[in-house]
Amino acid sequence: MIDLYTWYTSNGRKVSIALEELGLPYRVHPIDIRRGVQHEAAFRALNANAKIPVIIDRETGVVLSESGAILLYLADKAGSLMPAEPSARWKATEWLMWQMGGLGPVLGQHLHFNHYRRGVSPYAGDRFGDEAARLFTVLDARLADEPFLAGEYSMADIAVWPWIARYPRAGIDLGDYPNVEHWYTGVAKRPAVQRGWRVPRNAEEMPMPQAASLPSVLGPSAMMRATPRATETTRATAHPTAHPTAHPTAQATAQATAQATVHATDTTRVTATTEVRA
Repeated sequence: MIDLYTWYTSNGRKVSIALEELGLPYRVHPIDIRRGVQHEAAFRALNANAKIPVIIDRETGVVLSESGAILLYLADKAGSLMPAEPSARWKATEWLMWQMGGLGPVLGQHLHFNHYRRGVSPYAGDRFGDEAARLFTVLDARLADEPFLAGEYSMADIAVWPWIARYPRAGIDLGDYPNVEHWYTGVAKRPAVQRGWRVPRNAEEMPMPQAASLPSVLGPSAMMRATPRATETTRATAHPTAHPTAHPTAQATAQATAQATVHATDTTRVTATTEVRA
């Protein structure tokens, strides 16, 4: 069982989509970053950098943050979604790192200066807007030659796709990047991607180009249909043993205690609903 601490951001959705694609059982622990839950001591005990997502693998005792590292870990665990052939595997790794080091940080800054804080710094807005457009051009060129970033569908596509899904907020017209648009639409139609989009449970619409259509699971009223395998528990209580670790070392025990505290610290701030996916 994987415990996933996450929120419905681009980085969070990478991991929920990967888990859905791999069919690995996992529990969802929503960390509401709008209310600053990621900065509370209980969560910082799991990740000192105070960022989602974080996973705990109850089979191995591994606690891991950084979405790119998590994707590679899950691919190794399941033996899937990374090519077996070495050169193709490195190509998938290359594009995953391209997202981690380029696309994600640049789009994040572009959204900050051109959407959320538009006008606060015209220089920054122009700089990150131009770089975002350049990166979309790079991606479009790659997808002119291959159906997926590494030739086959892989963790590279899962890493990049949730960031491209921010194109409406970024003021980017996918019609200007036809290969990206075709790839984006195809990935969006994957059932696992649609389920992963809804983790944690949310009613945010998945953006789609005007010419594309998607199954009915995308509407807010269809949230439950998009997550048919999810069940919910009541709010967690303040018992450190609520989630015993599979490997009772001192470190793992402390992490299990921190996990329980994440749910119990302040039930008005911490959404303690847990979705279990088998």
